[in-house]
Amino acid sequence: MLRRVLLLLAIPLAVTAQEVTYDNSVLAPGWTSLTFTPPSPSSYTLASFTPAKDGDVINQLEEKTSLHDLYDDKVTLLNFMYTTCTDINGCPLATAVFHKIQQNSLKIQR
Repeated sequence: MLRRVLLLLAIPLAVTAQEVTYDNSVLAPGWTSLTFTPPSPSSYTLASFTPAKDGDVINQLEEKTSLHDLYDDKVTLLNFMYTTCTDINGCPLATAVFHKIQQNSLKIQR
């Protein structure tokens, strides 16, 4: 009986002793120094933006509303982020960029 108890106590110690390593290398282009010279500002044409069509959405309080009522007369960047993503570069980078835009926009005084 004593041998079983000692063995059971040793199992959690063996599991916690394993090291977990993560790959922290930055793979997304543009997140670190670029390997090329980007075009200078205003030297290229951006795609035109158009107003979003209206549609039914659910807000953070789980209430049904319309997209236009939710963002009425406000500049809005809208993207549909995924809850899971296999693209190691794209999805996390897109989420991080939107977070930076949000943080910087909060600093702007209106």
